[in-house]
Amino acid sequence: MNEDDKMPRRTISLNKKEDDMLKDLSEKEHRSCSQQIVHMMEFYLNHRKRNRKDIGDLTELSHDLR
Repeated sequence: MNEDDKMPRRTISLNKKEDDMLKDLSEKEHRSCSQQIVHMMEFYLNHRKRNRKDIGDLTELSHDLR
């Protein structure tokens, strides 16, 4: 049994426009569709963490200014 056989499978549903967008992005960034989705999830999580940190910093700053 190779590594691909051990990987869990996930099915997603995209309409034609969304599917075309995913294919275009993955071609432009030289990734498979699956890898493009993983890349976007990681980007989202990192960006979200960064924004949450910034919001926390601003809250602390506004508290200090009171």
